[in-house]
Parts: sequence; C-alpha cells; structure tokens
Amino acid sequence: RSTSPAMEAMEDGLEAAILQQERLVMCSELESFLKTDVPHLLKQSISFLEAAIHRMRCVSVDTDLNGEPFLVDRASMVFLESSDRELVGSLRLSEGHVNDFDINLRLPKYSKGTNLHFSIAPKSSHLLIQVQAAIHDAERSSDEVAKASTIRAATASLPPPTSPSSSAARLSSLAATARQVIRSCAAAKRLLDLSRRHMEDWKPLVLPSTPHGWIRMDPPLPSDLLLQVYMDGGQCVLRLFHIQVHNKAPFGKAHAVVGAAASKLKGTVMPHKTRWIEVVDAYEARSDVAEMHRALNDLESARQSLDCLIDSAEALCAAVSHEIVLSGADA
Repeated sequence: RSTSPAMEAMEDGLEAAILQQERLVMCSELESFLKTDVPHLLKQSISFLEAAIHRMRCVSVDTDLNGEPFLVDRASMVFLESSDRELVGSLRLSEGHVNDFDINLRLPKYSKGTNLHFSIAPKSSHLLIQVQAAIHDAERSSDEVAKASTIRAATASLPPPTSPSSSAARLSSLAATARQVIRSCAAAKRLLDLSRRHMEDWKPLVLPSTPHGWIRMDPPLPSDLLLQVYMDGGQCVLRLFHIQVHNKAPFGKAHAVVGAAASKLKGTVMPHKTRWIEVVDAYEARSDVAEMHRALNDLESARQSLDCLIDSAEALCAAVSHEIVLSGADA
C-alpha cells in the first residue's frame, strides 16, 4: 500500500516532534540532577570528609566573637592495658602525633616482676605516619569533590534549547558535564578508600624489623626491647617485643608472618638489614578511640554519598547514549 508524500512528511514531522520532546524531557532530568541532586550530594560528601579530617586530627571547629571559624585542639587521651596487665600505657593523640606517652612494664620473664617505667622524651612527640597519610588522602579526596562542584556549576551558563539541533547539543553538553562529575567523584572515592586503608590495613607494616611505629622513650628502652604504636581501624595499639639479634638465621625457627597477632609472632624470626631478629616474647595492649571510630564512619558516609551520585549519573548518561544511538539510527 502506497503512502502519499504529504502523509510521509506528516509522519516524519510527528516523529521529529516526539524525538524533540524526549530530548527536552531528558535535558530537564539531567539539568535537574546536575543543579539539585549533585550539589546536595557533593556538599554532603565534603561535610563528611571535613568531619573525618577534623576527627583524625583530633580538632574541632569553633567560632570567635566575630563569627570567624578557628580550630580547637580536642586531643584524645588513650589508656591501654594488656589482658595480663604486664603492659600498661597512656598517651595523648593530637594532629597525628603521640604525646605525653607513659608505659609501665611488669614482665615476669624479663624483669622478674620488677616494675619498669618509661616516658616519651620531654617536649617531643611521635609521628603516626598512617594517620598523617590518611588525613592527606582525605584532604585530596575533598579537593576532587570541590572540583566536581566547579564542573557542575558550568551548566548554569548553557543556553536553553530553542530548536531540535540546539536541544541535541544541550543534551550532549549536559551528559559531558555529568561524565566529568563522575570522573572527579570516582577519583575522590579512590582517595577516600586509600585514606580508610591507611587506618585499617596498617598491621602488615608493623613487624619489629620495620621502622614504622617505633617510638623512642626516656630513659631509653633496653636494646632488646622494641616498642610500637599504631592505629588498627578505630583502635590504638601498643606493642612491645622482647628480641634477640642473631648474625645468622636461627635454625628451626618459623618466619614471622606479616599482619600476625602479637601472640603469633612469639618465637618467630625475621631478617633485619644484615642480621636476624628473633621475637622472644611479644605483648600487646589496645584501646578504642571514639574519635577515630567516628572518623571512619564519616569516611564511609562520604563514600556512600559519592556512590549514590555516581550510580545516578551513570544511569542518566547511559540513557542519553541510548537516545543518541536511536536518533542516529532514525537519521
């Protein structure tokens, strides 16, 4: 059955009108997402990241009489005690450093029950490398989120569509902006995950043969004792090792396994420079640090906000790509 040229033209015009309407609807959805949802989720993410950074630094934000913000030191006091009370310590966490550190040792096999007391050297502190690294990556993550906010703001300057060609161009521009936001948010999420790993996956780096976590005391610890402080998630961990140094690997001794509990390191050996360290005994004390637990919760909340944004943006961009493919096929 033949169709008249006038009918074909009318059908083509109707299809073009439907396509134009679909583009306008998609433009409206993308624009609403970029102007409403994205700013809300980005602001939420930055808020959580800033809270996490302040908690890891053990500071809070206050305002002076003029309403200007300033940081207040909220140092966390931590008290640690091993289950057998052979290792007891106290310290203050502030700005990623250990301060005011004291320990008491009562090791039957080492000092025959005599109480040994050591303090950190006066006017000195010990840097917790992992906390500093976590803060650094959280700050970089916040910068990427701020970058996404700048990209999103560019949509305000796009002119409204006035024709089929301009609606297609606007749809492509909005989708391109959404993809840039996705890239920045994905970069922010990777940095955020790095920050979490610094706090949660540090245990493999704290074998006695590695310098991370070492802390010098006054009076100096005996040369056959090694002391370490580090964070295991939201817990502060204090480890003490009684060691012997050998020129050759002791026969029949198992090698230390990275990430092993202190009790599993007892009796193991590990290389250190040109010699070998044997762990004669190992002691561990740990304590929850409320601010560090809250910081990890804030990082997780920021991640959830970014996940929500990325998932929504990817779904919209996929719909736009599908629309463009169909438009091309129709053309």
